Amino acid sequence: MEADIIRSLQSCKLTEEEEAVTKVNAEDLAAGVYECEASMYVKIHTTKNLNISIKGFSMGMPKAWNVREMKVERVNFNLFHLFFPSLEDMKRIILGSPWYFENNLLVMQRREIGKNLQDYTCNNPL
Repeated sequence: MEADIIRSLQSCKLTEEEEAVTKVNAEDLAAGVYECEASMYVKIHTTKNLNISIKGFSMGMPKAWNVREMKVERVNFNLFHLFFPSLEDMKRIILGSPWYFENNLLVMQRREIGKNLQDYTCNNPL
């Protein structure tokens, strides 16, 4: 059985597209690192089954925080990934906490390079 699997894997060949190497220049890498550093996960801490609209959240919170061009991605029903235009905006918001959305506490956790989504619990307010 093991030998069959090994033989099968050895016979696999990659396509030209799969073999292609993607080159990342220093500018793209720096932009990716900055995007990570200027983002955080925000969990709407609630025991209620809220019907949270991403449109309502993504329009309401930037106004409350006085941030332009903040990008919001929904991770699940009450967890959002926020991308800020500047690290300074994000730090200002963290320092101004606690924050609430529809009378529910927002629990924030800064994104860190090398961490996976599963590593973020967003259970403890900053």
